[in-house]
Amino acid sequence: MVETKAVVTNARQHQSTTAKNSALVAQPNVIKLANNIRQRLTRFDYDAQTDKTFLKWYTRNKFLLEEEGLPLDDKVRARLMLESLESKEYDRLTAKLLPKSPDTLTYAETIMQLTTQFSSTKSKFQRRLETLSIVHAPGADIGEYGEKVRAAIAESELDKLTLKNLECLIFVTGLRSKEDTQLRSIAVKELVETPTVTLPDLITKCQLFYSRKKDEQLIANPAPSIVNMTKSNNKGKSKFNKPKIQEAQTSTGHSSIATNKSTKICNYCNKHGHVETEY
Repeated sequence: MVETKAVVTNARQHQSTTAKNSALVAQPNVIKLANNIRQRLTRFDYDAQTDKTFLKWYTRNKFLLEEEGLPLDDKVRARLMLESLESKEYDRLTAKLLPKSPDTLTYAETIMQLTTQFSSTKSKFQRRLETLSIVHAPGADIGEYGEKVRAAIAESELDKLTLKNLECLIFVTGLRSKEDTQLRSIAVKELVETPTVTLPDLITKCQLFYSRKKDEQLIANPAPSIVNMTKSNNKGKSKFNKPKIQEAQTSTGHSSIATNKSTKICNYCNKHGHVETEY
């Protein structure tokens, strides 16, 4: 993570400066300063759902630890951070470091471990969407709203988007209907996995998805098959190839149908079972 590397690099620079200055501070003053900072440090309680990360905690308390706490020894500042952890966060860190102990870490190593373990579970794409969805609540202080927007832009790195990135982001945010659920999932996956993707690339992916979807629909709901057409043809043949009813020519010049079930009446003799025939 880029943010973690920057934080650790900064911490190591302060660690080097601290080593040079710690010897200049009298012991009683060091203890007093450490106790003062300990009381002012806020407690850290990790919550991934509300994005309460260690990085945010560190950013908020950085001045106390690295400016006011500059005369303190590296180990003392590391210990101050560990003491600020709630019980469950300290237990999780301890379990991860086994068989080592958190107390064996330097100041920079402590920051790196805590930043990595208690980081945001949100993707950069998700944070950017949330930034674009920030709304000013009725009655809320306009200044606080502005600061919230600035902080969200910085955290999501929205200000680092290129024009091509912005095109893709706007394209995806417009896929909101229920029918676009699968399409939106495909587009988001492409954005997350391929940061250099362009809008034409996304459009091609979406068109390919639609093409495959139509193919699937054809398989699920096919047109009349060859088998059905064959059955239809066979039915037609049986209709026109029925065996002829045997007829017996009578001396009266008409035919007598060889069945007793006929209900037809002969126009010639008015009897059932006879039909008039041509000579």
